[in-house]
Amino acid sequence: MPLVSVIGDKSSAGAGSIKEDAGCDTVFAEGKAIVQGIPSNKTNAFPDGACDDGNKHCNQTGPVKGSGSVFIEGKAIHRVGDERGCGHTTVASISTVYAN
Repeated sequence: MPLVSVIGDKSSAGAGSIKEDAGCDTVFAEGKAIVQGIPSNKTNAFPDGACDDGNKHCNQTGPVKGSGSVFIEGKAIHRVGDERGCGHTTVASISTVYAN
């Protein structure tokens, strides 16, 4: 079972931290807001390590996939290993909260 993703988690390409606006307002893990994955906005993460002159790694690094069974505020949560808009995945910054 994968770990949940939280604000500040990075891309598997390096950098690309998930921005505050991708987090939910009511549920936290290790003091950080849990990230909502679907529906989402591809732009709610910073450019990742593969950013090169405006490609999708510069402006589409936000979470786009999430759990099929765990929802917060009506949106599927994003988990470590779930896909981002640029095709990379999210890397964990916490170690204690898991979700299917």
